[in-house]
Amino acid sequence: MSQAELDAEAERVYRAFFAEEQKVLLAGGAEELPESVKPYITGDFEKMIEAGFQEVHRNRWKLQPDRSAEIVALKPDHSLLSVEVLAALVTCSDSRSSGFLTSEGELLPGGIDYASLYFSRNTDGQLKVFNSKSEEVTACPLEG
Repeated sequence: MSQAELDAEAERVYRAFFAEEQKVLLAGGAEELPESVKPYITGDFEKMIEAGFQEVHRNRWKLQPDRSAEIVALKPDHSLLSVEVLAALVTCSDSRSSGFLTSEGELLPGGIDYASLYFSRNTDGQLKVFNSKSEEVTACPLEG
Protein backbone atom coordinates (compact mmCIF):
# COMPACT_ATOMS: atom_id res chain seq x y z
CA MET A 1 0.00 0.00 0.00
CA SER A 2 1.44 3.40 -0.95
CA GLN A 3 1.76 6.25 1.56
CA ALA A 4 -0.94 8.17 -0.34
CA GLU A 5 -3.29 5.20 0.09
CA LEU A 6 -2.45 4.98 3.80
CA ASP A 7 -3.06 8.71 4.18
CA ALA A 8 -6.45 8.40 2.47
CA GLU A 9 -7.39 5.43 4.67
CA ALA A 10 -6.30 7.34 7.79
CA GLU A 11 -8.49 10.28 6.79
CA ARG A 12 -11.49 7.99 6.17
CA VAL A 13 -10.95 6.28 9.56
CA TYR A 14 -10.64 9.58 11.41
CA ARG A 15 -13.67 11.17 9.78
CA ALA A 16 -15.76 8.06 10.58
CA PHE A 17 -14.52 8.07 14.19
CA PHE A 18 -15.20 11.81 14.56
CA ALA A 19 -18.80 11.37 13.35
CA GLU A 20 -19.40 8.52 15.82
CA GLU A 21 -17.74 10.47 18.65
CA GLN A 22 -20.12 13.38 18.08
CA LYS A 23 -23.13 11.03 18.29
CA VAL A 24 -21.91 9.60 21.62
CA LEU A 25 -21.28 13.07 23.07
CA LEU A 26 -24.68 14.30 21.88
CA ALA A 27 -26.24 11.34 23.69
CA GLY A 28 -24.45 12.24 26.93
CA GLY A 29 -21.35 10.07 26.81
CA ALA A 30 -21.20 6.41 27.82
CA GLU A 31 -20.29 4.17 30.75
CA GLU A 32 -18.11 2.05 28.48
CA LEU A 33 -16.71 2.44 25.00
CA PRO A 34 -19.55 2.04 22.48
CA GLU A 35 -19.20 -0.57 19.74
CA SER A 36 -19.70 2.18 17.15
CA VAL A 37 -16.27 3.71 17.83
CA LYS A 38 -14.25 0.52 18.35
CA PRO A 39 -13.51 -0.06 14.62
CA TYR A 40 -11.54 3.20 14.51
CA ILE A 41 -9.46 3.42 17.69
CA THR A 42 -7.08 1.32 19.81
CA GLY A 43 -4.36 1.59 22.45
CA ASP A 44 -3.84 4.75 24.49
CA PHE A 45 -6.22 6.71 22.27
CA GLU A 46 -9.02 4.23 22.99
CA LYS A 47 -8.39 4.54 26.74
CA MET A 48 -8.43 8.34 26.55
CA ILE A 49 -11.66 8.43 24.52
CA GLU A 50 -13.38 5.97 26.84
CA ALA A 51 -12.37 8.05 29.89
CA GLY A 52 -13.75 11.17 28.19
CA PHE A 53 -17.07 9.46 27.41
CA GLN A 54 -17.27 8.26 31.02
CA GLU A 55 -16.63 11.77 32.37
CA VAL A 56 -19.36 13.23 30.17
CA HIS A 57 -21.75 10.46 31.27
CA ARG A 58 -20.87 10.77 34.97
CA ASN A 59 -21.38 14.56 34.90
CA ARG A 60 -24.58 14.24 32.83
CA TRP A 61 -23.29 16.63 30.16
CA LYS A 62 -24.51 16.65 26.56
CA LEU A 63 -23.43 18.47 23.44
CA GLN A 64 -25.85 21.17 22.39
CA PRO A 65 -28.31 19.66 19.92
CA ASP A 66 -27.87 20.57 16.24
CA ARG A 67 -24.48 22.16 16.92
CA SER A 68 -21.84 19.45 16.63
CA ALA A 69 -18.16 20.21 16.31
CA GLU A 70 -16.62 20.07 12.86
CA ILE A 71 -13.28 19.24 11.33
CA VAL A 72 -12.07 22.51 9.82
CA ALA A 73 -8.66 21.34 8.58
CA LEU A 74 -6.92 18.01 8.11
CA LYS A 75 -3.73 16.96 6.37
CA PRO A 76 -1.17 14.15 6.44
CA ASP A 77 2.08 14.86 8.29
CA HIS A 78 4.83 12.54 7.07
CA SER A 79 7.34 13.99 9.54
CA LEU A 80 5.49 12.04 12.28
CA LEU A 81 5.89 8.64 10.59
CA SER A 82 7.99 5.93 12.26
CA VAL A 83 8.20 2.15 12.47
CA GLU A 84 5.05 2.13 14.65
CA VAL A 85 3.27 5.02 12.88
CA LEU A 86 2.05 4.00 9.42
CA ALA A 87 0.09 7.23 8.88
CA ALA A 88 -0.25 10.50 10.75
CA LEU A 89 -2.68 13.36 10.41
CA VAL A 90 -2.75 16.84 11.87
CA THR A 91 -6.24 18.24 12.31
CA CYS A 92 -8.19 21.13 13.70
CA SER A 93 -11.69 20.66 15.02
CA ASP A 94 -13.89 23.58 16.00
CA SER A 95 -16.42 23.20 18.81
CA ARG A 96 -16.80 26.91 19.63
CA SER A 97 -20.45 26.89 18.60
CA SER A 98 -21.24 23.50 20.08
CA GLY A 99 -20.14 23.36 23.76
CA PHE A 100 -21.57 21.06 26.40
CA LEU A 101 -24.70 21.70 28.42
CA THR A 102 -24.46 20.67 32.07
CA SER A 103 -27.35 18.95 33.83
CA GLU A 104 -28.17 22.40 35.28
CA GLY A 105 -28.38 23.92 31.78
CA GLU A 106 -25.07 25.84 32.03
CA LEU A 107 -23.09 26.09 28.79
CA LEU A 108 -19.47 24.90 28.89
CA PRO A 109 -17.93 26.59 25.84
CA GLY A 110 -15.96 24.66 23.25
CA GLY A 111 -12.83 25.74 21.43
CA ILE A 112 -10.44 24.91 18.61
CA ASP A 113 -8.51 21.67 19.10
CA TYR A 114 -5.26 21.17 17.17
CA ALA A 115 -4.26 17.51 17.18
CA SER A 116 -1.68 15.12 15.81
CA LEU A 117 -3.14 11.65 15.28
CA TYR A 118 -1.05 8.50 14.96
CA PHE A 119 -2.30 5.42 13.07
CA SER A 120 -1.18 1.79 13.05
CA ARG A 121 -2.65 -1.54 12.06
CA ASN A 122 -4.26 -3.36 14.95
CA THR A 123 -4.17 -7.13 15.41
CA ASP A 124 -7.33 -7.30 13.26
CA GLY A 125 -5.40 -5.70 10.38
CA GLN A 126 -7.45 -2.48 10.40
CA LEU A 127 -5.82 0.95 10.41
CA LYS A 128 -6.78 2.70 13.67
CA VAL A 129 -5.86 5.77 15.69
CA PHE A 130 -3.65 4.51 18.53
CA ASN A 131 -2.35 7.77 20.01
CA SER A 132 -2.66 11.52 19.76
CA LYS A 133 -1.32 14.81 21.03
CA SER A 134 -3.63 17.78 21.16
CA GLU A 135 -3.87 21.30 22.45
CA GLU A 136 -6.48 24.02 22.47
CA VAL A 137 -5.49 26.93 20.22
CA THR A 138 -7.01 30.33 19.43
CA ALA A 139 -6.70 29.80 15.66
CA CYS A 140 -6.03 26.72 13.55
CA PRO A 141 -2.39 26.76 12.35
CA LEU A 142 -3.41 24.70 9.29
CA GLU A 143 -5.70 27.38 7.90
CA GLY A 144 -4.66 30.50 6.14
